[in-house]
Amino acid sequence: MSLIVKVFKREIYHPFVTYPWFLLKVLMCRFRYEKMRQTTVEKKGKACVAFLTAGPAKWKCQSVYDELLWTAKYEPVVICDDVDSEFYEHLGCVCAAGLEDVSADIVIYQDPWSPIAERYPVWRVSRRALCCYIPYSIESIAQGGRSERFDYHHLANFHCLMYACFQWSEDYARHYARQQFPWEWAGRTIGTGHPSLDLYYGNA
Repeated sequence: MSLIVKVFKREIYHPFVTYPWFLLKVLMCRFRYEKMRQTTVEKKGKACVAFLTAGPAKWKCQSVYDELLWTAKYEPVVICDDVDSEFYEHLGCVCAAGLEDVSADIVIYQDPWSPIAERYPVWRVSRRALCCYIPYSIESIAQGGRSERFDYHHLANFHCLMYACFQWSEDYARHYARQQFPWEWAGRTIGTGHPSLDLYYGNA
């Protein structure tokens, strides 16, 4: 029975149901982003940038937050649980309990597997904000192909629906894009360096 189900999914369900719906979601996200990008660029006043956090242990975007804070164009805010708010406020961050409490123009995700990423799916958030991904970790390149953690669920519902994905090196950015085959055209993948390494520059 399990073999029948597996063959059915591979030969019928995915080609005729999953992939067309996935393609439609990707194209709709790109269309939304193009409209919102121009609106964000031309917006009078500061654009709100919301960081979706996965807990203090995975908070690696402090340097990004600080840079945005010092610009005249952006207003950063951290979305976190009440129990963690003291940690972020100690670092000088403005906190909010949820995206419902702010009018975010840009939303930055850090962990596809976190509860907060499940709470705010990219597909839904993309209706109101540009969604970006700055991974909290520096993933080693998987030997021999696709990373085991780069599964279809997160590929279809997270990575390929992003407006932009920022990776820790240009080499890994290319590898990251290849992992999305045949949807590597769907998102913008940019090699920028990892923000957790900014601490070394600041204390050099």
